[in-house]
Amino acid sequence: KIIETNPSITSLKNARDRAAVLSYSANQQAISTSEYKWTKPNQNNFLTYNIGNLNFSVISDYLVNPAYLAGRAPDKETAVKKVIEFIDTLGANRTDINFDNAVLTFYSITNGQQVPADNPFSAQIARLDLYQNPVDKLPIYYPLENASILYFMLTTLEDTQIIEASYNHPTPGLSESSTYPVKSTQEAYEDLKNGKGFILTKSPESLVDITDVIEGYFLGEDVSQEYLLPIIVFMGKNNFKAYVSAVPN
Repeated sequence: KIIETNPSITSLKNARDRAAVLSYSANQQAISTSEYKWTKPNQNNFLTYNIGNLNFSVISDYLVNPAYLAGRAPDKETAVKKVIEFIDTLGANRTDINFDNAVLTFYSITNGQQVPADNPFSAQIARLDLYQNPVDKLPIYYPLENASILYFMLTTLEDTQIIEASYNHPTPGLSESSTYPVKSTQEAYEDLKNGKGFILTKSPESLVDITDVIEGYFLGEDVSQEYLLPIIVFMGKNNFKAYVSAVPN
């Protein structure tokens, strides 16, 4: 079961103080009873912060602001250090993340668009994707192709900055679980053939050779998800990947 955390009487003050340490101190806005937004003074850089579960996101104008064209992508060590500092300052949980497994990719800004960089040395932006540790030795899968729902975009001007982030971090409560019947691999395969799966990466061929079958858990971007969803993952040629629920309908 996903751990739920509700705001307390001091949550807003604590969140305001934490955000201010990161220079998000202007234009406080209540989005809901548990979600607030702040900006950096005189910048189009916005922090949205859930004062209950401490999840957060960051957006900015880095794609259209010419100042960021002078930016340089940080290396992995610098990016990880900055991200850990940011997460810890906001008090968010990171105990189930192995930063050694984080993936750094590089991008350039071209005509207001983010495009893959030819090489790290010409890149203006780095994206750091974070992945949660396995649960019961089963990997966690996300609804994105080769990317996580937990990510940070960074650039270095005078110092390294976080210019975009999504840290919607559902934390599994390992002490609360339930038992359930599961499908066999053949049953899941029949569901896949009958269109009852989620195809993450399609194959250009009409017939796909399945080369590997893995059990795992699915975590989506829906904040209302209450449980880790057991899934069966089918992989095939041409990077084909599909998820099928392991729980019978």
